[in-house]
Amino acid sequence: MEPFFIPTQCAQGLPGRTVAVLAPHPDDEVFGCGGSLALLAQTGATVHVAVLTDGQKWTPGTEQATFRRQESECAARVLGYPAPEFWGLEDGALLDAPDLANRIQAWLEAIGADTL
Repeated sequence: MEPFFIPTQCAQGLPGRTVAVLAPHPDDEVFGCGGSLALLAQTGATVHVAVLTDGQKWTPGTEQATFRRQESECAARVLGYPAPEFWGLEDGALLDAPDLANRIQAWLEAIGADTL
């Protein structure tokens, strides 16, 4: 685990009913806010996760990317929310991704997110 991760406490009583998470790579949604997502799911919130890239910049190879995707799907089951959407954008190139902002906006509107 990266040394800059430090233990934190999950917020209680989060207001969101339709929660959206944008994760740059598989596992970011779990390490970043997995505890909060589990609490939200337990209290009846609808959780949507979009994983933007496959993370191949740091772990090259299709096999590793497939494994990371499966890990994210498994974590979602354990934490109690639906499997993430995988957008398949190039890792390390999100700033150059054409129409990414429009895609995110359309996704947020389509799911009716009230919390990001």
